[in-house]
Amino acid sequence: MIRCPIKTDRLLQRDIDDELVVVNLADGEAYLLNEVGAAVLDLSDGHTSLSDIAREIAEATGAALPEVLDHVRQFVADLEQRGLLAEGSDS
Repeated sequence: MIRCPIKTDRLLQRDIDDELVVVNLADGEAYLLNEVGAAVLDLSDGHTSLSDIAREIAEATGAALPEVLDHVRQFVADLEQRGLLAEGSDS
């Protein structure tokens, strides 16, 4: 499990309106992320922990931290499996 995620070089991202389009350059698959998914990706700098990412999102949305942390973990694990996120240097 990634502790401090960072985007890989397989990821291309573009803002379109209020959503973020992410393309996996390895297989051409495209994903449309909502505002929360985009925030997770934006905070995936290799230095910010999953807990800190979840805390920032919980504060911004007013959602319960345990629930947000669970969703962040699942989302990051999915992107890791797809090769779009990796472990950062501050792990």
